[in-house]
Amino acid sequence: MKKLKLFLVGFAVSVSAAMYGNSPVRFIDVNAVSHEIEIIMEQSLCEPEEGFAVTVFFSISEENRIQELQIASSNQELNAILLMKLENQELTGPSWRLGKIYELSVISAQDGYITSVENL
Repeated sequence: MKKLKLFLVGFAVSVSAAMYGNSPVRFIDVNAVSHEIEIIMEQSLCEPEEGFAVTVFFSISEENRIQELQIASSNQELNAILLMKLENQELTGPSWRLGKIYELSVISAQDGYITSVENL
């Protein structure tokens, strides 16, 4: 009986993690995207060295999702993680414009991160 209870608890935890752990992220503005990039950088790089930069280029689909995502940094593993986490994410809020190409650079600094945004 004890093993059955443990199995049911484990199963419930697994199901809830699968349902809620990978829920899609919705970005309300460019600051939300840069914040997500900062979090991913901190999680994937133990301590990003000062001056490490990631530049993300993307446009917005008619369904208000990130499309045509391109990532430039010297760390190919981080590029792959960012591509996987950001591709096709939903964009909400009035600040997003269809047809624009966004260039977002996040640079690690001594006191945190510096973000630069350009609309191309």
